[in-house]
Amino acid sequence: AGGAAAVNTGGVLKLNGGIIRNNSCDSYGGALILLNSGEFYMEQGSVTGNFAGNSGGAICADHSSKVNVEGGTFSNNATNTAGGAIWFSNGTGVLKGEFTDNYANNGALVYINGSAKVSLEGGNYKGNTASRGQSIYFGNGTLNIGNVESFGDTINLPTGKIFNITADISGRSIKVVPVADLADMTKIANVSSEEFAKRARVAINIDG
Repeated sequence: AGGAAAVNTGGVLKLNGGIIRNNSCDSYGGALILLNSGEFYMEQGSVTGNFAGNSGGAICADHSSKVNVEGGTFSNNATNTAGGAIWFSNGTGVLKGEFTDNYANNGALVYINGSAKVSLEGGNYKGNTASRGQSIYFGNGTLNIGNVESFGDTINLPTGKIFNITADISGRSIKVVPVADLADMTKIANVSSEEFAKRARVAINIDG
């Protein structure tokens, strides 16, 4: 696991201007796997062209690990299963920067499960493609969408789950796919946050 590196037992990896490119593994984390409070911080640079046979095309974040992306680009990372760019389970993440053209079966941008807590804040997210139709697969844990600059992707929201919008999304375009009917994608654009929640027909907390 971890095609380029495994960050384990409190280890910290920082990327500021470099490139993590064209790594692969048969299991978890095409480029990196974070375990046991391992941490990854990215200010600038690029994580691109990585592949995982199982989950986490670029990064697999598990076991109380942390991913903090302040800038840079995640692009063209892929996996056969879940989390084209990042797979989260029991870890935390703050994702800014640009996430474009990542691919997975479920959750091309990010797959969130377990007790993971993930926030999308101030980034650009577009062109991430999943064979089941959604960019963000939100199974369990916590999902917060903050003041994103551009969001052209789709959120898969299982019945009874809640995600939080902490910014004004007027003029934005976000798709929500109720897990019970993946074919029935609801796309809402150019409306207030309150109207978005009403039209989406899913549970959304609005603060902003």
